[in-house]
Amino acid sequence: MTHGESPAPACTRRAFGVVTATVLMVVAVIILAATGCGRNRDSEGGASARLTSAAEATASPGPRVTPWRYGSQLRPCDAFVVAPLEELLGVVADPRRDATDGPLKGCVVGFGTRGVANLMIEVNDHAEVQFNGLKAAAQEEEALRQVPSGCQDSYVYVDSLLGPRLACLDGNLYLTVGWTQDALPSGGDDQAVMEALGRMTHETLANLRMP
Repeated sequence: MTHGESPAPACTRRAFGVVTATVLMVVAVIILAATGCGRNRDSEGGASARLTSAAEATASPGPRVTPWRYGSQLRPCDAFVVAPLEELLGVVADPRRDATDGPLKGCVVGFGTRGVANLMIEVNDHAEVQFNGLKAAAQEEEALRQVPSGCQDSYVYVDSLLGPRLACLDGNLYLTVGWTQDALPSGGDDQAVMEALGRMTHETLANLRMP
């Protein structure tokens, strides 16, 4: 380091690297754990329909002066909407599983042998810094795309290990929605999956905002 050079940029890069590795590790562990769980399709269709109906009945707020504020007691599995993936895949999802690791809360939903959908959320006052840092890191590795999501800001990309993912910033909430499987549906059309993730995010946010 030359005289007068600030160590802050290097520290920032290392911090973002640690956060990125932690998030990816948590998601990977959750997905691997979900692949071994059994299937019980009796009640999931009704639950998904109720969640979708609730989301449709609760429109996203219009332009507002201050960003939305989320409480810390969110229940991801109660809010996670997977109906767009069910429509895309033509199958009903398996029962959902909660996952928690410190401030990260998550929900995993299996689709039998077809794949796994997952939701991870974190509420904190530095969500925008976290989002922008991880976005900059992702841009160095993958081409980022945009789909409608209802978020304050978002992007989608295809992770080489975890598959299509959507990262979302909404007020004090950092959220990711992902889909992991060996082969993409619709003949490898990851754009169709990404658009489904956008619709899932929009409806999930509506549920998370409900009192």
